[in-house]
Amino acid sequence: MNCQRKLKKYVVVIAVLLALPQPQALADSAPPSCPVDSYELSFSSSPTIALKPLDLLVSEKGFATTQQELLASPSFIYNSSTTREISLLWRMRVKTEDVSSLKAKYTLIPTSDKLNPFNNASKAESLGITQSSCPGDNQTTVVEGGVRLTINNLSTIGKGEYFGQLKVCISRQDSNECL
Repeated sequence: MNCQRKLKKYVVVIAVLLALPQPQALADSAPPSCPVDSYELSFSSSPTIALKPLDLLVSEKGFATTQQELLASPSFIYNSSTTREISLLWRMRVKTEDVSSLKAKYTLIPTSDKLNPFNNASKAESLGITQSSCPGDNQTTVVEGGVRLTINNLSTIGKGEYFGQLKVCISRQDSNECL
């Protein structure tokens, strides 16, 4: 009897692991190159964020205490949201006197795919702007920045790869016009 319960628990755990969605949604890959021209954005090559089952689900384990529960489709309890950061998304060469007056604004552009997790992102916030280690000269400095994405409605994400567009606007603090 005890062996039967253990076997049932193992079967449930295996079934849950096999049924877990394994989507890929946007973390850093290769850093952006050092820009040559002033006010030209340089981006990371193909930034990706991998979502793991525990990013989506509260628990990766499930238990059945009766045969009916064991044979029933598993029900999952989803996290309300998950957050991902791309710490080094872009670089830009600017006039040295502009460095302290810059701000970054990020906007997610929705796609037509209703299940795309990027359509459910509630926030795309700046991680700040810092000076880069790229070589500069007396008149210009290279700055860089990243973004933090918060993705909601995790229960709608299915297995697969999703792509999103992120609009990046670097402007002066006293203006909303992109440089």
